[in-house]
Amino acid sequence: CVFFECVVEEYRSSGKSGTWHRVARESRSVPFLVTDGTGRALVDPTFARVSLDLDEESQSGTFDDPSPSESAFLARHRVEGATWIGTNKRLRFREFVIAAGDVVAVAGVGARELDPDAGTSGEGYRDVPMRLALRGTSEAPLLVSDRPDTLA
Repeated sequence: CVFFECVVEEYRSSGKSGTWHRVARESRSVPFLVTDGTGRALVDPTFARVSLDLDEESQSGTFDDPSPSESAFLARHRVEGATWIGTNKRLRFREFVIAAGDVVAVAGVGARELDPDAGTSGEGYRDVPMRLALRGTSEAPLLVSDRPDTLA
């Protein structure tokens, strides 16, 4: 995968109802290439606002222990998975991913640069292979989504 975000939420009840509260979040990304038939572009998601569909969701609770990977995630983020009396808290684990082959939409400012992976396409200086590079800034982040209609 080239991007993932994991969110853990705890259900806190208040009378007959309750709400989910985020207790941990982790995301990681690496630069990746997108292609669209007209060429390819490098996307650097370092400064990006990402909006993705939910890929995986699981829960733990009183009679349902977190999986070993969920327990490791909680420990890494110093989140206690049990109540003070020793029963499991009601937790929801949500994962959002951009994997190789996924369709994505990217909006932002780009610049043309030499494409180091394309080889040479001709003899002259005008035949140097180029690609688009999309890099955001903290003031002007890229927008990335796996729902292309959201950026229209």
